[in-house]
Amino acid sequence: MLWVVRFACLLSLVWGQDLLQNSGMESLDHWHCFGIQCHVTSTRHSGSHAIQTSGRTQYYQGPGQKITLHPGRSYNVSAYARLLNDHPGELRQNMQIEVAVTFPDGTKQYINPANEPMARKSDGWIHLKGDLNAPNRRKYIH
Repeated sequence: MLWVVRFACLLSLVWGQDLLQNSGMESLDHWHCFGIQCHVTSTRHSGSHAIQTSGRTQYYQGPGQKITLHPGRSYNVSAYARLLNDHPGELRQNMQIEVAVTFPDGTKQYINPANEPMARKSDGWIHLKGDLNAPNRRKYIH
């Protein structure tokens, strides 16, 4: 199973402060690619480059960063992504932004603030956006 996705991403406070480093994904600096291959491509939504992923075998695999959020605050989440291929045998694919919150006791909570359940390669760049309310027990997010 091979899914290939290109990303351009932003996570900001409601009042507009960008929390991600290299949020435009102009390079791999500050981005971690867990269990997948990532490289920089000139095919992009905006800016000069984007991160292209390949070798995904699980829905949750994608580039990520670890940042600290403030408990109870609201954040705007926004990313542009596009599929480079459709999943064989499926009419549509689900694209989402998943936030993994790790609490001080080691437990995790997974939050999906943005979702597009009907994505296809032919859709081109899809704007995923939503709101994230940081849980009051949070420590780190990635």
